Amino acid sequence: MSLVQDTFRTYSSPRKTIRSRLVSTSEADALIYLIMGLVFNFIGSLPFLLDSAGEIPITAFLSAYFIGVVIFAPLLFYFISVLGKLAVMILGWRIRWIHSRIALFWAFFIVFPLIMVNGMTTYIPTKHGEILQDGFSILIFAIFLTFWFLGLHEANKLKDQT
Repeated sequence: MSLVQDTFRTYSSPRKTIRSRLVSTSEADALIYLIMGLVFNFIGSLPFLLDSAGEIPITAFLSAYFIGVVIFAPLLFYFISVLGKLAVMILGWRIRWIHSRIALFWAFFIVFPLIMVNGMTTYIPTKHGEILQDGFSILIFAIFLTFWFLGLHEANKLKDQT
């Protein structure tokens, strides 16, 4: 199934879609999910970044941010996937390292439509705009954590079948 279809299908039937991604995804595909998620996150964050540039020239600010996203964020995500695997090991779950990475990277990738919507709502004038933005950001983070946990849970169930 295509990446776009699976992205939106994850919202309607997350366990089935995440399980199919865990079974059929290679290490290279997982890295592609991460890089694409980071690029989409960068694009969705542009309205916030344009507001926060301040005195720094915008090209320098965006270039530095993009380099940080492309070079340093993947390292951080690999570290977070290790922490996630260690955390589920405490629960007694036994999952493969690759499945830990796929679960995290896929969860991050599939929240990009919500991040894009959040970026578009930056300039909508409302009375309580900042509270609305913060609340929506918390909702996005909660959805991300839910999908990540579902991915780890499905990875744990895979070991029972193999």
